[in-house]
Amino acid sequence: MKMKIVGLIVIFSIIIFAQSKTTIAVATAQSLAPVIKELKIDFEKRERSIELMLITGSSEVITKQIEGGADFDIFISSDTASPEKLWREGFGLERSKIYAKGSLILFSKKKADLSKGITVLRDAAVRRIAIPNPQFTPYGIAAMESITRCGLKDTITPKLIMKEDVNEVAEQSLKSVEAAFLPKSMLSDELFINCNEKDDYWIDVDPASYNPIHQGIIIIKSTAQKDAAKTFVDYVMSDKAKKIFAKY
Repeated sequence: MKMKIVGLIVIFSIIIFAQSKTTIAVATAQSLAPVIKELKIDFEKRERSIELMLITGSSEVITKQIEGGADFDIFISSDTASPEKLWREGFGLERSKIYAKGSLILFSKKKADLSKGITVLRDAAVRRIAIPNPQFTPYGIAAMESITRCGLKDTITPKLIMKEDVNEVAEQSLKSVEAAFLPKSMLSDELFINCNEKDDYWIDVDPASYNPIHQGIIIIKSTAQKDAAKTFVDYVMSDKAKKIFAKY
């Protein structure tokens, strides 16, 4: 009988604990999905009373959703322009903060000669190059800046295949194109588990060839979970989180 009572107390305690958790909706750019998933695991271990619900999409689409009244608490963007736009329009609880800087890579599953660097894109064997659309993602902007500054624009523009978001570029990079520009963080996605060795499948694009990809986070003004949202933003800005970001 005592064992049954103890068992009921444990079950009841678990139910009460689960009900006492605060859930915050975190909208995040698709390119950040792998690192944000790891941050979620670490954060929820540290803050057991807060649970994160992740929603992914392009930064531009998420911005429009927030402007349209989407019920998000936090927006983690792949750029700073999107959260700053929301701040100017009055959608931010406080001004956005820069939490990290993105990195651009050139990826080739078809084993293009990456020892040549980005100039390999001139090769006749490289017939199709997937790139995120610069209208929708900062990685597309960075890719075009690098292409232009390296003097490749006129040569390779006919080879470019624009995709709306980085997920589409990632899929194409594994199927039908000889090369693709991707966020470095995408290499941690399970799609690349068998082809993520540096120099064999990818190289860093020289960061001097494109403007820094600063990334911003903002709390949405309409949130009903201000304290929990601020706790998570403080975590994202912490040294603990920066060590995780550095892996991507």
